Amino acid sequence: MPRPGCVWTHVILVSFADVVRFGALGSLRNLTIRPNYPCNYSEYKTAIRLNPEILSKAYNDRGQIVNPDQALKLIRVLYSSNESIIEAKLGEFDDALFALWSQQWPRLRRSFSFRTAASKLEGNYPSVRFDLRLIASEENSLIATSEISRYKKSWEAIAVEDICNIHPTDFRRFLWRYGSDLENGLDRYQILADIYIKTCKDSLKGHNLDAVLEMVVNEIPAPNDGLTLKEDIISCGLSKFSLLPPSDTIDMLGFVISHPEVDALPTPPIEICATIKESYPTRSSDIFLLAGLAAEQNSKLVDEILKNVAAVVESKNFLSLSKNKPNLRERMILLNPTLLISEELVEVPQPELSRLLNIIPDGNSGIASGLLNYLLRLDDENIAEEMMQRFPRETLRATVEFLCRSIEENGVTLPFYWRRELERNGSALLNEGFVESARSTRFLSELAVLLRYDSIDVMKFGSRPWITALKAAKDDISGCKRQTFLAFLLAMAIRYPVTGSELLFELAFEAVHNDIWYARFTSEGMSILGRHLPDIGWRNWDTCKRIRIAVVSAYVEGDLDPKSFIRLMPQKLLMGNLTDLAEETKKGFLFLNKISA
Repeated sequence: MPRPGCVWTHVILVSFADVVRFGALGSLRNLTIRPNYPCNYSEYKTAIRLNPEILSKAYNDRGQIVNPDQALKLIRVLYSSNESIIEAKLGEFDDALFALWSQQWPRLRRSFSFRTAASKLEGNYPSVRFDLRLIASEENSLIATSEISRYKKSWEAIAVEDICNIHPTDFRRFLWRYGSDLENGLDRYQILADIYIKTCKDSLKGHNLDAVLEMVVNEIPAPNDGLTLKEDIISCGLSKFSLLPPSDTIDMLGFVISHPEVDALPTPPIEICATIKESYPTRSSDIFLLAGLAAEQNSKLVDEILKNVAAVVESKNFLSLSKNKPNLRERMILLNPTLLISEELVEVPQPELSRLLNIIPDGNSGIASGLLNYLLRLDDENIAEEMMQRFPRETLRATVEFLCRSIEENGVTLPFYWRRELERNGSALLNEGFVESARSTRFLSELAVLLRYDSIDVMKFGSRPWITALKAAKDDISGCKRQTFLAFLLAMAIRYPVTGSELLFELAFEAVHNDIWYARFTSEGMSILGRHLPDIGWRNWDTCKRIRIAVVSAYVEGDLDPKSFIRLMPQKLLMGNLTDLAEETKKGFLFLNKISA
């Protein structure tokens, strides 16, 4: 070029994909070749092929030539100030600058612009902006070591250490992974460095985890900005390539659930909720607090949290822990109905109690039986009716068992509304075998009361259940209740004399006859018997005779065991009365002949 003053621009073009492959970008400096005249300019049209060994050597040599004071000066100007100019001797900061550039992650590398030999006389060009300019100066640019090497912030120390190190440190690997998808890389460098410092631990938990998450949320608020960093934090160790220590699952979920308004963080993976079960023995309070917060929200994550908590929380203290938290109670019980089976159930007020019971599926008989152990203590009309309607078999069985224990063990009396439900379901009491399985005459008597003694349903059903029960039941009833019960048994035997009725006659006849004879029988017993004794005209006042006539008729007409008839007459006078009555009819005479035979 004969014309003097011509300016050559020597440009090396590196594809974006290849920018990441340079461990030390300072090796690019060796590729600039000043052309000499005459020169084979065609060489400049050919792509430069780099020798990996040369690049490796340049990379390894880098750490030995970087001045830490220069590196510190560069990062302060570039990352923590509004300045973009450093005055220095020509080439003085080049090694440190290229080392700093090499530290940057690929996206920041590609956008980083700098000039190493600017002039003070240069003006500002609106269309051209350098992130960093080194202005040539003849003065000594080195700042006193005592001033520059005093790190004002901890992030400066780790940044300079990495820049000056021969090999990349963990900090650089951290920058490269988590800076990869960050917007505004220069502005976010300090944030990444601070996060790195806060996460240099075995695990992230408690206040430390909250501090990191708050920093991320506040400094990187856009949902898709810094997504790799956010996903690794909230993965709680599930991310395969994460450079972060695993976050504590409970603390992580607690932060996310406590800040539903925050959309900067992605939703944690559902899989991490499985650790709730493992953590519950030692973190029960934290986990229950988490569940309480979650119950006020709706999402797949919330559903998974509650499902895992419901699987491990203990029913014995669930209701007390969930007091004044109706949403939590309902959602947890829906997931695990057994949580209602607790002593604390009786403390739940209405109408909440009915609302919780309605959550139990109609077909869940096992849960119903467990609940009834506690519900039977409550004299609540609505509860009694609802349980009998929804779980008739289980409610009937539990109520009868409660009544039986109450009688045999002199325990708590069955509350009124539950007793009323038994009275309303008399046919079920007869059909389900409760009479046959009675263990004592005291309990049998109570069943007779509930069934209204000689009611139509009872008499229609017959004496078989009572006969079966009396064969094994303990005879422990006494007093007026015994008189009334024996009157009922005698009335049953007189009305329906069948094989086996002999037991009823032998148990009741003599006692009832004697008590009536001596006018010491209960009015209720007299009323029961009176409805089933024969009418003997003007002598109806003689109840004893009516009883004797009825008994003889039952034995004769029912073809009952003659030997049993003998056992009814330990007293000679009574025996004579009975035989006299039997002899009055031909059929009775034949019956007495069987005895003598």
